[in-house]
Amino acid sequence: MNRAFLRIDVKEGRGRDTIRLIPSTGEARQYDIPRNALIHARKELEPCLNALKECIGREVGVSPDTSGKALGQLFHDTRRLMENIFQSLDRVLEIRKFCAGALLAAATGIEVPIVEVTGPTGEFPFELLPLFGPAPVPERIEDIETFSRRFLSFVAVVRRAPDVPDAAPAQPLTGKPLQLAFTWYQPLAAVQDEHDFFVGLGERELQLNGPWPAPGVPNVDVVNRLAEGLVDPRLRYSAARADTEVQVQHFACHCVAEQDRNFLLLSGCEDDEPRPVTLETLQSAYTTAWEPYRERLSADSVRPLVFLNACRAGTIDPQRLSSWPMWFIQRRHRTVIGPMTNVPDVTAAQFARLFYEALLANQSAGKALVLARRELLSKFANPLGLLYVLYGQPDVVIPPPP
Repeated sequence: MNRAFLRIDVKEGRGRDTIRLIPSTGEARQYDIPRNALIHARKELEPCLNALKECIGREVGVSPDTSGKALGQLFHDTRRLMENIFQSLDRVLEIRKFCAGALLAAATGIEVPIVEVTGPTGEFPFELLPLFGPAPVPERIEDIETFSRRFLSFVAVVRRAPDVPDAAPAQPLTGKPLQLAFTWYQPLAAVQDEHDFFVGLGERELQLNGPWPAPGVPNVDVVNRLAEGLVDPRLRYSAARADTEVQVQHFACHCVAEQDRNFLLLSGCEDDEPRPVTLETLQSAYTTAWEPYRERLSADSVRPLVFLNACRAGTIDPQRLSSWPMWFIQRRHRTVIGPMTNVPDVTAAQFARLFYEALLANQSAGKALVLARRELLSKFANPLGLLYVLYGQPDVVIPPPP
């Protein structure tokens, strides 16, 4: 799953931007769009996503009728956004036909192909575009799983390829047991479920570093120990140094990502003081932690996959200078996965479980993400897995034992 069947390349111009659709076979198509159209469309999408979540509700299990209604409305909303971006319904229909043809050409022998997105996209979620299937939406959607395949998120892995010098390659994880560092906001009941799931896998499948923070740890130690473990994946939260590197850094917590505030909220127990960790604070602690390793660690070290199961943590705001996904990618973490908006915590916990079940079954990170979306919809009629996005390398996999 390492060749993209389609590349979406965005170029900025003085008065107009350009989107090129470059298939793996055949000729590319180019479309001029209004300047910053993708940024404006991303802002217009926010109330549509809020309406989607309000319709689905806070429980994991959803009735098929409710799910069909929500997906039907999302289809209408995102197709309208496509018309605003490309300034023409005829263009939208042409693009849908072109993408369907590109997928058909790549589908032979490839269950979950890749779409690569490059350039300054304003973090528009191409996953949500209804690029496939007939344009009309039936009054009643009888088969939500079939209907979901109209959206790119349920068909392909969308790989964002940020323009970062020396980004990490798709180096495989070390194998089982998977070494996973777990950072949490313990008072959330569903976060406890995530922890229990990891423990229940058993040490032959997964070995847990954490959870972190432990109750009563001073704020400065919470940040410093987290930064030290990111610098040296062999370090554990206990301050011991293991023989094996942490392969996955999993966050199960709150995230506040607003124009003037951007932090993860951690806590060790209900009676513990909440610990806000800002991007700036972690950056400072990381820089300090790096100094003793400057001569010992290679600058091209590949770092753990990061799963940010925290609301909005998977968002890059084009108006801000930095973000959680970009910060991790710049430090050569293989892959970063997280939601682009708020997700109910019980749904987030179930989605994480489905993702790790697929990853531990030797699926790649990108394919595991798509399979988790499909499973959440199949088992619970819940489509909110489409809110999760991926940065970096989709081909990261746990190799099978020899």
